[in-house]
Parts: sequence; C-alpha cells; structure tokens
Amino acid sequence: MAEPQIVTTLRTKRDELELERIIGSYEKVIEATRVDLSHINATLQLFERYGAPRDYPSRMSIIRVFKRGEIFALCEAALARWWNAARREGLAAIDHFAEGSS
Repeated sequence: MAEPQIVTTLRTKRDELELERIIGSYEKVIEATRVDLSHINATLQLFERYGAPRDYPSRMSIIRVFKRGEIFALCEAALARWWNAARREGLAAIDHFAEGSS
C-alpha cells in the first residue's frame, strides 16, 4: 500500500529542517574558528612587529625580572597600605556607631 502524499511531504520537510539545523551548527563552529584565527593572527603581529620572535621570550624567570627581596618588599608595602586603610575604615565605623548609640 502506498503512503499518503502528506506523509511523504512531511518526511521531506523534516529532512530539510534537520539538514538546516546541522548546517547552522557548522556555521557556528566556522564563525568561532574565524574569531580564534583572527586573535591568533593579531597576537602574532604583536610579536613580529618590532623584532625577531626570539626578542620576546615566551618564558621569563622571575629571578631575572626582580632583584633579590624586591617581590617581598612590594607585597609587604601593598599589605601595609591595605592594613592601614582597613584599620582607618574600621576605626571610623566604630566611631560612627559609638556616636549613634550615645
């Protein structure tokens, strides 16, 4: 027995929609890949613009960047600034609440 025309038409339409969904997912992957490629090209330009790639080492030892004890001194100074600011804010809050309760 032959299938009704409507069943054949609906199956054909379903197959077309399925194909459009697959093509849409491929287009999203292609677009994401294009964006990644443009970022890689821009990064390469940064490294190749002003000299040979060997002029910009990919890894650098922290020992060569900072003097002995300099990182500790920077961290200590930053923590001291933070501590002083936090202490001032805490004392101001205590004074504010103390004045409000009197």
